[in-house]
Amino acid sequence: MTFVAFKNPVFRLKNDQKGANQVVMHYHLHLVPRERGGPPLPITNWEPKPANMTDLQATAAKITAALHC
Repeated sequence: MTFVAFKNPVFRLKNDQKGANQVVMHYHLHLVPRERGGPPLPITNWEPKPANMTDLQATAAKITAALHC
């Protein structure tokens, strides 16, 4: 196990399991560098919303195409 010391605080957001509406359960962690005294993160007030499947499929197609380059 490796420990890393950060000069500034790091916001840790664990977003997984049923509370995150995961279909395939997995550990999901965001590490967001922060400045001391900085503004609050908007993601801390995030409300999950259903995805627009047409937009989601279009984005998935772009990612898939980019991976096959």
